[in-house]
Amino acid sequence: MSLVLDRSDVAAFGAFLRDARERRGKSLQQIASETRIPQRHLDALEQGHLDQVPGGMYRRAEVRAYADAVGLDRGVALAHLEHVLEQQDAADMPHVRTPLPEPRSRNWSVYLALGLLTAATLWAASRWQAQSAPIVDPPAGAIEPLATTAPPSALPPSETRTADVPAAVAVAPPVETALPPVTDFELLVTSSPEGARVLIDGIARGRTPIAIRHLDAGTRRVRVVLDGYVGAESVVRLADRASTSVHVDLQPSR
Repeated sequence: MSLVLDRSDVAAFGAFLRDARERRGKSLQQIASETRIPQRHLDALEQGHLDQVPGGMYRRAEVRAYADAVGLDRGVALAHLEHVLEQQDAADMPHVRTPLPEPRSRNWSVYLALGLLTAATLWAASRWQAQSAPIVDPPAGAIEPLATTAPPSALPPSETRTADVPAAVAVAPPVETALPPVTDFELLVTSSPEGARVLIDGIARGRTPIAIRHLDAGTRRVRVVLDGYVGAESVVRLADRASTSVHVDLQPSR
């Protein structure tokens, strides 16, 4: 899907990068040679055509390398980029209109009259049935005397009805659902300059910038080498976060 941004935002971002390059007195070709970023990507960044630059971590890696080449603070450059992308995310959110409630009938007098009429009809029918029902005397000896029962307070403790005592209601504590542990890790390796070979535990995995996925938890030894530069090595522990990034600034060899 193509990225469509507010031209004022991306134009300001492109002018920000271009002004920094011009103050350094460098050309796009020089920066492309230093950072190993295609010149068409650099030109697209300065022109504000972010849809022509790879997205995600690759776009951020190119902006970081561009900032290093022209002497910008990489944190400021990345913050400027994030602001532009956040403006786009806010513009892409759909506007939901709340439907208006449907008008209701306000003729309450009609419903009140119908209710009173129905109640009066039912009351008259019940009275007529009560008056027309025959009265039948029970046969002699059919009436039994009422048994005298002791009040509840006079009953012995063993005969006290349990129904008279309300049972305590036990409230179960909330059950906390534990999140499953992370078992699939990703390692993002970038370098300045880019194009350096990346070895994970002595195994070559590609060149920077690179995202290495499906790694198991544990300690990994990351080595970054590039012809003409001093190789760098670091130890990374993959334990809690699903994605971990490593950036290496390579120093020219003498």
